[in-house]
Amino acid sequence: DVALCASREDIEAAMAMLGATTRYAGGPNDFVVAQSFLDGPEFAVDSVSRDGEHKVTAVWKYDKRPVGAAPFCYQATRLVSTEEAA
Repeated sequence: DVALCASREDIEAAMAMLGATTRYAGGPNDFVVAQSFLDGPEFAVDSVSRDGEHKVTAVWKYDKRPVGAAPFCYQATRLVSTEEAA
């Protein structure tokens, strides 16, 4: 589960919601990962490395939109050219 929090109250509500759920493999969710939210396009980059040489093999752009009460929902992932990703 993911929550976008704008206030301390949002954080407390998200922690309570996550604490009431279980992990995919079972057991309680007794820890969470928190990260800053950066507004803008989101990309994933696939790469391979061999003998100290690195090559980008694919660049993906996520299409995220608000859905209902959720501030964003992943709608699609699109393969893009490196020029379009720049």
